[in-house]
Amino acid sequence: FGSGMADKSSANHVSPLWAAVWTAIVSYLAVPVLYGLDLVQNVREEVFLASVAVVICSSVFFVSYKFIFARLPEASRGDWYLAWFSLFAFTAIVDLVLAFNINQSVHVIDWYLEQGEKYLNCAYGYAINLWDGTAHWALYLVMIYALCHPSRYNFRPVFLFWAGSIIFSMMSLLPGASVGNHSHDIKLSSFLNVPYMLIPIYFLYRTLQEPFPKLAQRERKFPVPLALIFIAVFSLSIIISFVRFNAAGGSQWPLAADWLKNYEPILNDNTRFFFVQANVWFFYYLPYYLMVISALLFGTSASGANHVLDIAAVYAGGTAQQQFSLLVSVVNHRTPVEFRVPAATTVEYFTVQVGLQLAGPLLFLLLAYLHPTFPGLLGAAKAKTA
Repeated sequence: FGSGMADKSSANHVSPLWAAVWTAIVSYLAVPVLYGLDLVQNVREEVFLASVAVVICSSVFFVSYKFIFARLPEASRGDWYLAWFSLFAFTAIVDLVLAFNINQSVHVIDWYLEQGEKYLNCAYGYAINLWDGTAHWALYLVMIYALCHPSRYNFRPVFLFWAGSIIFSMMSLLPGASVGNHSHDIKLSSFLNVPYMLIPIYFLYRTLQEPFPKLAQRERKFPVPLALIFIAVFSLSIIISFVRFNAAGGSQWPLAADWLKNYEPILNDNTRFFFVQANVWFFYYLPYYLMVISALLFGTSASGANHVLDIAAVYAGGTAQQQFSLLVSVVNHRTPVEFRVPAATTVEYFTVQVGLQLAGPLLFLLLAYLHPTFPGLLGAAKAKTA
């Protein structure tokens, strides 16, 4: 009898794949919900709008946990991050609809861009909402599958990639909204971003505390030619980041002034998102570049290599989000013509941004996982000499 009950209980369990599928289905309920809200006039009042948003988000959180994740095997069902990611997947579809509104493709709850988060009604807002509604949405489904899977530790790079992407997104969005041309118009709805500031940090901390997965290719050494290439790429990236930082700050240094005028006038955009982004990139990416260059030059221990892989995954996520939002914005019709990349320097600008700033951290993450041992160029040279 006990065995029969166990079999019946097991049959009622939701598999990791179906947990992700049901999450996707629930997330798209955001579309009819938004159409319904569009019919309610009172919801456009600031306090009522924030209250309705809290009620909807709370409902999605608890419904997802009750009807999807509570039916998981006992080892997984107690993980509250599953419900949080289900809620974030739902709001990612909300952001996707907002992106279409900003781009004037649809006109559903377009009033939210006036009554809610007015600072989103620009090219940058379009780009980050588009990223959230596509890349982040897909990552939520993968992470829900991973958290339900017995081999969840093997998905560590995915967890870290998402954490980096959304943390760096918030680091540019919220300060930019606070100092830009809509800083006087921040409403209660802006505080709905608080979970997106806290949950990723908690989740990042938890992930870093978990055991590092065993890598079958652990003995593969990072190739010398690739190490030389990445040292050059990240050294150039440091220079570009320094120039952009000075250009954003209005420096009269000729190189910075030329960059601002002929390559990236969007750093002067009134929304100030790109000004903040250039500062974030310089202050937070400089330590990353120096860490990687140091690891490639001097080598690391096995535990040190694990730290390099973890940090590389976080920064790869941040890089993808930051560069996507920037590159989409510089060509978007919502950006005033005077702030777009000049036609004469478009090829050079995109070569630098895509070839160095974007591809560098992403390719390094991939190749570092394929060759996760860093003997160091100088260490290898000393070994040969000895």
